[in-house]
Amino acid sequence: MEKNKKPIPTLPKGKGIFNSVRELAIKIFVNHALASQKTESKRVSVGYYKRLFLGLQPN
Repeated sequence: MEKNKKPIPTLPKGKGIFNSVRELAIKIFVNHALASQKTESKRVSVGYYKRLFLGLQPN
């Protein structure tokens, strides 16, 4: 193992929360995409994700 490893880059303040939100969004998107593959009849619209991110109830 190398001893001269680069230090782990730390996120500048304020970026962390956006990063986690983005990660969560990707996770939701992937999970939903996998779920919608099983049920092809239920198509997901862009509006669904807009409502989801605006905090409203997706219908």
